[in-house]
Amino acid sequence: MQIIHDFKKSIKKYSKLGKKNKFFHPEECPFCHDKLHKNGFYHRYVISIDGKTHRILIRRYRCHHCGRTVSILPSFLFPRFQRSLKYIVCCIKEYLLQKKLLLYKRAIFFYIQRFQHNIPGLISFFRDRYHSLIPFNLARIKKATKLIKMIWSSDAQILSKEYQDHFNQCFMAL
Repeated sequence: MQIIHDFKKSIKKYSKLGKKNKFFHPEECPFCHDKLHKNGFYHRYVISIDGKTHRILIRRYRCHHCGRTVSILPSFLFPRFQRSLKYIVCCIKEYLLQKKLLLYKRAIFFYIQRFQHNIPGLISFFRDRYHSLIPFNLARIKKATKLIKMIWSSDAQILSKEYQDHFNQCFMAL
């Protein structure tokens, strides 16, 4: 399982600090509620919005009772995506609003397809958290455009973490 945590650091600074980052330590296992113990790190690569690749460390915890592991992901990441959250949201926004490709076409369409698949969850999230009304009678592309504008205008990292906490999955998950 992956828990998203806001380290309040840029990708570059997080990468540079490495093991010196102040890693969040969950109080209990999300599965059995027993105590979690540090279980090392693993490396992961992130491509930032400027196109640079950064190698970062992800802290891992293990429950001695149930044997499951929990990783603490920085909020600038989506689980299982290599590009940063800001980069992906920017690519979707640029294509939906201006038909501009910031990446190759196949990657953009993959992101848009994932995003559109989760439109009902995003609408529900905005209604639950922010009491925003997004009409259901809009065309799918208009809903996607309105949602991506809302995500871009807010802090996408905080919104992504809140969505993860609310639904226990990221808004780009299938």
